[in-house]
Amino acid sequence: MDPALVIHHFGSKEALWEAVIDLQALYLKSYLEDFKALEAQTEVPVRARLEIAFRKIAAMTFGDPECGMLIAQISSERGAKLDLLVERLLRPTYDALYPLLLQAAQAKAIETQQLDVLYFMILNAVTMSVSYRHVLGYFNGDLQDVSQLKENMTQFLIANFLHESAPGLGNRDTSTQGKKAKETK
Repeated sequence: MDPALVIHHFGSKEALWEAVIDLQALYLKSYLEDFKALEAQTEVPVRARLEIAFRKIAAMTFGDPECGMLIAQISSERGAKLDLLVERLLRPTYDALYPLLLQAAQAKAIETQQLDVLYFMILNAVTMSVSYRHVLGYFNGDLQDVSQLKENMTQFLIANFLHESAPGLGNRDTSTQGKKAKETK
C-alpha cells in the first residue's frame, strides 16, 4: 500500500494499527459477552459451560483466522503495538474467560494450575493451529474441510484441557484413543 494513502486515510501508520486493533476488538465483543454469560450460568455444570466456551473460542478463531498470526507476530515484539494488543484484545479476552476457568478449577473440571498460563495455552493451541491450517496438508496429505477442522480443534481442547470425569461432571471420553478403545470392545 502506498504510504501516502495510509497518511491520507488514517493520519499515520500508528493510527492504522490502532484501527486494525479496534476492528478486532469490535469483532471479539460478542464473544466476550458470551464468555461472561457462561460464567454466570451456574445452574449449568461448569464442564458443560467450558465445552461451550471451547466451541466459541474455535468459532471466534475460525471466524478471523489471520488474527492468530497477528497475535503471534506482535507478541514477539515489545513496545506500543504490543501494549495496544494486550490492552484491547488479550486482556479483555483473559478477563472474560478467567472467571470461568477459575470455576472449572475449583470444581476439578480442569487441573488446578496457573490459570494465566492455561489461558495462553488454550489461546495458542487454537489461534496458531488455525492460522497454520494450510500446513496440515504437508503432514496428513490433504487439507481438511474447515468445519471438520473446527470440530477437531474443539475436540482437542475438550480432550486435552478438561478432566474426563470429575465429581458431578459426567464421564465422556472425547479423545480419538478413547473412541478407538470403545470400538474394539
